[in-house]
Amino acid sequence: MRISKTSMILLVRPEFPAHSLKDFISLARSKSGELTAGYGSAGSQVSIAKLKAGGGFAAVDVPYKGVPLAVTDVLAARSRSPSPTLPSASRRSRAAS
Repeated sequence: MRISKTSMILLVRPEFPAHSLKDFISLARSKSGELTAGYGSAGSQVSIAKLKAGGGFAAVDVPYKGVPLAVTDVLAARSRSPSPTLPSASRRSRAAS
């Protein structure tokens, strides 16, 4: 039974070497356990877990006390790849550009 459905976005800095989901998974597999995966909500945490399981790689989970803090750390290059909800990430990424 599906309880809810939402859009998610994988947010990385422009200089991150992967520019597609396929490239990201390939890179994550080659560096399994080296990348960080920040999340600031239960939905983000579940999305990251599903991405890791489906992609066949490990990442260091970094829990945040909210999506804005996770996005801020990516924009400041302190974290590599949180997975916030789409509306939150798009507002912050537009503000940073």
